[in-house]
Amino acid sequence: MVVDPLTKSLSQEVFDKPPIEELEQFLEFQVPRQWAPEFGELPLALGPQRKKKKDSLPSLQFTLMGPKLRVNTAKVDSGGRPVTGIRLFLEGKKNSRLGVHLQHLSATPRAVPIVVGEAVTTAVGDAVNERAYFEPVRSSLLTHACTAPVQHNGARIDDCAAVVTAAWFEVREACLTKVLFLRLGFSGVARTKIRRSEWDGPLATTRKSGSLSAMLSAALSGTAAVPPQGEPMEGKVEVNSAVFPKGPPVPLPVQKMAKYIDTTEVTRGPDDLPGYWVVTGAKLCVEGGKVALKAKYSLLISAPEDDEV
Repeated sequence: MVVDPLTKSLSQEVFDKPPIEELEQFLEFQVPRQWAPEFGELPLALGPQRKKKKDSLPSLQFTLMGPKLRVNTAKVDSGGRPVTGIRLFLEGKKNSRLGVHLQHLSATPRAVPIVVGEAVTTAVGDAVNERAYFEPVRSSLLTHACTAPVQHNGARIDDCAAVVTAAWFEVREACLTKVLFLRLGFSGVARTKIRRSEWDGPLATTRKSGSLSAMLSAALSGTAAVPPQGEPMEGKVEVNSAVFPKGPPVPLPVQKMAKYIDTTEVTRGPDDLPGYWVVTGAKLCVEGGKVALKAKYSLLISAPEDDEV
């Protein structure tokens, strides 16, 4: 008997659907995602005041004769909505300014009742010695990155849950060198605990659920499925924070800075089982002479009413 390839593919994908007890939570995450800051919030041109503001931004230098990279230290906020992705981004018309961007849900699921107005900002755990995590990017005499994990103090299994809702950079001088720090803002989630956590990043591998959940997500959210990396989809419209609609061009300054900054997007969506991951931490890392980002993803579970959350 000849089996239709499409029927065979769908029958195999059925085994990857979420368990029935997790279906409601899975469906609540089938909403569009967007990046903060949104498209149009980044300036295309520099007037006199903007140029003055740019010159006041801290800068990093990775080689003695190389160009300087400005650092955008403004706080990026998700508006109290769960964050599902994070990335480093080269901003500005010349792509010479480093920023951190957050991908978040366009609406807050009922399964993640974030307590609005009770955001808690934190750098790293109180017991962490930041200096022990200073790593040189290219030279021990120039820019370093603090690679300490940035997470809420209670970010352990069965602890009260807190999710990332803001991010920003800080640059400080230490031992005659400049050090780049990642800072995160957290918001508490009512009546929930962390069930499971794992780190993900440019070199990490994630388990995909296949095309069935991706198609389901696309149908429910009204967005097209994301094509494999390196194969852009023609005509795809995406709410992005890029300065240009189809992404920034790649002039020489971008090529120079791309040698030092890994702009790989770290995201998880409906096709990453079980489909409702949220970011609960992140950290800078130095790999191959580049500054990169890794994110800590967690699954949340409802806590009994009599538990103290």
